[in-house]
Amino acid sequence: MEIITDIIAANLQSIRKERQLTLQDLADLTGVSKSMLGEIERGTSNPTITVLWKIITGLKISISRLIHEQNTDYRMVKEDEWRTLHMFPADISMIFACDHTRNFEVYHMEFQPGSVYASDSHDKGVVEYLMVYEGCYTITVNNKSFDLKKGDSLLFDADSPHSYVNNCECVAKAYSLIYYPKSM
Repeated sequence: MEIITDIIAANLQSIRKERQLTLQDLADLTGVSKSMLGEIERGTSNPTITVLWKIITGLKISISRLIHEQNTDYRMVKEDEWRTLHMFPADISMIFACDHTRNFEVYHMEFQPGSVYASDSHDKGVVEYLMVYEGCYTITVNNKSFDLKKGDSLLFDADSPHSYVNNCECVAKAYSLIYYPKSM
């Protein structure tokens, strides 16, 4: 497995060249400085979540488009290979990234008791499938709340603000599959 900075570097450069953008064009689109973008493309800078968010927002792509490795006909991912965002007291791990041939990505979510995560709206048509296998979550979508416990699942349009809360006294764990109507 490649180092994540190398994967991001290769993918960002590939996307920029595919769209025939200069580093300055990319800086104008994203609000990230030309020098920072150059460092990211060379793999000499480890971008923060904020910088990555500016890049994916400016390019209108999913985060997985930046951090996935090249496709193969098969892919086994061991738990210690998950790409985890530690947002104490919650961890969100990408298991399978969205790519050019498949329009979904799969995450593992683990929330400590009292954890809250608010998500902005995804693009129009994006749908999330959430499957709880331990603990409980309260999911709020468009001001409507759903209480889910072990074994419960929820399908919802993720193109509106939504949030996840662990109101239980134990760790809550779930898998999330996010479907994109077209490859991002």
